[in-house]
Amino acid sequence: MLHRSIPHERFEPTVCTWHCHNHGCRHRPRLPSFLTGDRGAFGLTIATLGALGRRLSAHPGRGYGLANLAVFCVGWPLVTLALWRKALSLGEEARALEARLRRP
Repeated sequence: MLHRSIPHERFEPTVCTWHCHNHGCRHRPRLPSFLTGDRGAFGLTIATLGALGRRLSAHPGRGYGLANLAVFCVGWPLVTLALWRKALSLGEEARALEARLRRP
């Protein structure tokens, strides 16, 4: 489903909805709080995306959406690609060094 703005849904006691995303989740977490809590990795991620979104656009929903796209659809894949390239180049260097050390 394509949303033109951040959806506003009511709180559902049995499942997470956009209400949890927009206002913080009141459900009992299944993962440790350092990952899922408002003061943990999830909360820090949401706050950082919100701050970046406010810099990108005066419209709160639009800026937050742009921040999500920039970070998770552009930034994250580029970092992953760069790390893969570095890992492959280090592997090549290690094989070349090993070959040099094996020579009499």
